Amino acid sequence: MKILKANDGPLTNFEVLDYLRSRGVSKEVAVTVAASEYKVFQYLVETPAYSQTRENVTNFVRNVKKYDLSKAEVINLINIRPSLPVGIYLMVEKCDARLGETIAEQLAEAVTECLPPPPAQPENQDVQESDALAGGDPEGNDEPDEPEPEAVRENLGDIDEKAEDDNLMGVS
Repeated sequence: MKILKANDGPLTNFEVLDYLRSRGVSKEVAVTVAASEYKVFQYLVETPAYSQTRENVTNFVRNVKKYDLSKAEVINLINIRPSLPVGIYLMVEKCDARLGETIAEQLAEAVTECLPPPPAQPENQDVQESDALAGGDPEGNDEPDEPEPEAVRENLGDIDEKAEDDNLMGVS
């Protein structure tokens, strides 16, 4: 056996999904592939990779070459598809020093222009993300789901009692 390309590099979720589709995996039929391949397919169907095409990904890579991003950063942008600058800051190392705010905004625009939205998310994803970042609930329920103060005190009391028991037993 001769290995042609030992380690060709990391793949995007789209490339893995494309490979699985070429092997005959679909939502309905999974008899021709291993169970692990079908599990990966099920996961990828719910990611942005499901609605991406080779043209989308190639176009995006071509558009972001000018920003001097690492291969891993580009792959993360393709896989996760952040549509807000805050998402860009999370994925690009030292984004503030390397790119700045305006370039992060340009990258977010390139993501939304070149890559289609994930299949399960509506077109107004940016509104929901900004609501979540602002602390609001996208469904309009502004009341936080916090436990009652008494329940918190009871749980803290249990922790204190356990700590005292551990100290008595010599456990640290």
